[in-house]
Amino acid sequence: MASRSLVSIAAGGTVEEMVARTLQTLKFEELVEDLGGDPVVVKPNFADVSRIAPLEYGGLQGNKLPGSEAGVGLPRRGDQTSTEVVDAVTGSVKNTKGVKQVIIAEASATPTWKAFFMYGVFEVARKHHARLVDLNNDEVEVVPVPDGRVLKTLNAPRTIRKANIVISVPVLKVWNACGVSINIKNMAGGTTPSYYGPTICSLTGWRNNPRYNPDIVMGQSRTLAEGMVDIVSVNKAHLGIVDAITVMHNANPGKEFGFKWQDVKVEELGAVFGSRDLVAADVIGTQIMGFYPHRILHLNAAHERGLGTNDPKEIDIVGTPVERIRLKCSPMTGAEEIALP
Repeated sequence: MASRSLVSIAAGGTVEEMVARTLQTLKFEELVEDLGGDPVVVKPNFADVSRIAPLEYGGLQGNKLPGSEAGVGLPRRGDQTSTEVVDAVTGSVKNTKGVKQVIIAEASATPTWKAFFMYGVFEVARKHHARLVDLNNDEVEVVPVPDGRVLKTLNAPRTIRKANIVISVPVLKVWNACGVSINIKNMAGGTTPSYYGPTICSLTGWRNNPRYNPDIVMGQSRTLAEGMVDIVSVNKAHLGIVDAITVMHNANPGKEFGFKWQDVKVEELGAVFGSRDLVAADVIGTQIMGFYPHRILHLNAAHERGLGTNDPKEIDIVGTPVERIRLKCSPMTGAEEIALP
């Protein structure tokens, strides 16, 4: 990229204050003036509601995980974008001059409307007079993928295509076969309508690849990495605001991950960070978790195709330094090489 990328890190204060500082640093008002404010799409990560643990096992409230009960499912807090951050982003955007219409849109792996109901997003939408859209059932445009490596065409949802501004709002966490799940994973995994075809995970078939398969490098699927970049090269976001109130990582290094609350550790981080360069934001998120950015395959692939910078030396940090909030997170089993010593 010709110019340096800027990442804003806000730590301290309320969620509303951190989101507002991030949007101000990233000059969101100027972005609205340049691109137009209607509509603005807020794209959180609500993923798969079927894997959320019951309330008594750290589910929707997720304030405390049990120590001995045999619960199943991952904790809502840490695995899904927090309602507080979705609320703060939607409110700040709606109160920006030039913005009249805000859409909260997602394509969950299980019923999206159920996620909207379970996570209080109906109340958020009502509060800020925002629309809700289930991208799984959205109308699509068949769009050619530029330099597609896995996908040659994409069923792109019209809500994303017609938006003047798209804001990715993921939560900070590790994930299977892609190392980290931040902005690129959020946009790739949640903007492909399931009504029109398979999701990216089933399309690339990474679940069927044993670790010795040459497609797997440092616990990540090359095919999945390129397929994710294929999607985000079409379904683009103009801004990434990352929910780093918590960070979720592997609680049992060396053991197989089974999508249970016992498999993850959710730690308080108390931050929000963002960038107009989603790749740069993910690089900084990777550093915050204590991983090597250059060992994340989809960040390298996105950089190679001109979607952003994966070089920390080309990224300017405004606000809280990475070193002040960096944690030593544990990657998924098989991806140990991505972790800093």
